[in-house]
Amino acid sequence: MKLRYAQYRALIVLGVYLVAFLIFYGTINNHVHISEFRKVNSVDATLPVVSFVTSDAEINRTLGYTFIPQEGKMRQSITPVMQGETSIIVLVDQKGTNVRKMSCSVTEITTGLVMDDINLMSLKDYRDGRIYGQFFFTAKYATNTEYLMRITLTTGEGKDVYYYTRLMFPTFGNPKQEVEFLENFHSAILDDERQTEIEKYLETEDSYTGADFSRITHRDSVDSVGYGQMEPKEIESYVPTFVEYTSSYVAAEKDFYVEAYSNDGLETYSCVEHYRFRTTSKTNYLYSFERKMEVMFEPVYFNLSARQIKLGITGEQNLNCLMS
Repeated sequence: MKLRYAQYRALIVLGVYLVAFLIFYGTINNHVHISEFRKVNSVDATLPVVSFVTSDAEINRTLGYTFIPQEGKMRQSITPVMQGETSIIVLVDQKGTNVRKMSCSVTEITTGLVMDDINLMSLKDYRDGRIYGQFFFTAKYATNTEYLMRITLTTGEGKDVYYYTRLMFPTFGNPKQEVEFLENFHSAILDDERQTEIEKYLETEDSYTGADFSRITHRDSVDSVGYGQMEPKEIESYVPTFVEYTSSYVAAEKDFYVEAYSNDGLETYSCVEHYRFRTTSKTNYLYSFERKMEVMFEPVYFNLSARQIKLGITGEQNLNCLMS
């Protein structure tokens, strides 16, 4: 009897399971559901962004790391501290976070010897809504030598974010004058009425023809350097980044975004200008200039009927395609 009772019980459980499965299967909608993806813009950044003020010049917009990378290879920018100065200011755009502490460590690159290790518990408000901290250096630094500087921000959630630059105490240069020259050159390019100001710095060659607006150099005509008939409008611009700092020249980059109309409507372009130049009290010398320009791709420029994708201005010459 017990065996027969166990068999009946197993059959009842199996029957209930089959009925429940049939009811569930009949109610589901047999379609493929595609997950929706959200595009995250730069304004949605969750990590603070820092820059440095030296000799009254703001330079080197720097993005942070949530982990400590191979520090010896970190050479994203050069931050010079001129003779007679003993400090720099670090500006912080909090990007919606709550930065409660900032620290700075400076080490020798080859030996790893810590030269300065400074902690700031109190940060001040800057005039444009950012906050800042000022670091005073006390160690004896060699001139014209690069040191690794790490800025650490601690947020209200206890998260540490790390930022890197190369600190340098040169016996030459003038960061304020160098930034002014670069920014004036940049703004003159975008202003039709001021483009004659940059003509004297160009080395236009009649035999040289740039490929297109994706890459323009100092060898192009002033009309090409000035965007031709595009008439762009700058919508976002960042402070220059010093990538080389020598007694002979400064190498710097400037990132920015512009909008311009094409046959397809208003388009947004990501641009970066590369400069190599030297400033003196009497005149300025531009050794090389290059602008790279890429259209920000928009799905609206798919032409499905013609089986085409409009890429616009791009530096890509060989594109890989994948049909799916």
